Amino acid sequence: MEFIVQDNGSEMTVLIMRGRFSFADSKSFMAIAESTITASLKGVVFDLREVEFIDSSALGILLLSRDRSQKAGKDLILKGPKGQVRQILENARFDTVFEIED
Repeated sequence: MEFIVQDNGSEMTVLIMRGRFSFADSKSFMAIAESTITASLKGVVFDLREVEFIDSSALGILLLSRDRSQKAGKDLILKGPKGQVRQILENARFDTVFEIED
């Protein structure tokens, strides 16, 4: 999994994610997500447009990130999930706990 942080001076920091998101990425993702959440002004956008696969442990990692962002008083948005990733998020009812943008 590849992570790219974009902070273009706006209120929302964007974390672009590419590849397969699984348990193997948990440690590196949490470190990046934590620093991104705390550094953002208003919140973070997790850009999932280039994520081709997500497993159940990655769903748990997203929930942990959501909890941390809420404790910090920041917004967290999931952007552009497609295919299998969108289907998994919908089946897990993540649309009820996350803001998901196309």
